Amino acid sequence: MEVHNLSKGQVVERMQGIGNPLLTGISALNKTTINEAVFLASLIRERFPSTHITLGGHLATFAHENILGKYSFIDSIVRGEGESTLVDLCEALNSHQDLNAVSGISFRNGANVVSNSSRKPIENLDSIPFPLRYNINDIRDARQYVVVSSSRGCQGGCSFCSLVGFNKKWRARSPVNLVDEIQELYEKGVRRISFEDENFLGHVEGGRDRALEFSRE
Repeated sequence: MEVHNLSKGQVVERMQGIGNPLLTGISALNKTTINEAVFLASLIRERFPSTHITLGGHLATFAHENILGKYSFIDSIVRGEGESTLVDLCEALNSHQDLNAVSGISFRNGANVVSNSSRKPIENLDSIPFPLRYNINDIRDARQYVVVSSSRGCQGGCSFCSLVGFNKKWRARSPVNLVDEIQELYEKGVRRISFEDENFLGHVEGGRDRALEFSRE
């Protein structure tokens, strides 16, 4: 939506070109995006009655019971880090399995909201494939920056920060893995990159050395 400046209606129109999606995932990161996400979800439900609509992100994680209790057109919430959880959710839906076996989600079961066990954070971030940036040419040509995440979490406990209730433990990608992604982007013409880490240095043992090794790499 941001790259192409699409309206919510245009998003739904593009979805029609897919056919009947098994699952639709929407980010609900904070207070400024939750209302937009919910409204988009309602439009998608009208057009695609059978698609499974799931929300993810910080605010969705924190307020999963309230969201599922208030909006009947939202089927589930992916809590915490979503890479593995979303895959398991897709596989469960595709094979018509019980969602009780998918850790890391909350979902509606009739009038009740069921919250499965939490999923542990991904320890080895190098194991996650690079993002499939299907619109990289559009981002490059619009001279927008590409988001890269080199680490996750923060050891701090600041009262104003959402990480206190999300994922505190700091984990980092290796410098070689990180620079490999940057090289791939550079070879595709990208010249603007934004690091979206919660804490790039980590303030833990090895964090400073990692940053220096990254700069050398």
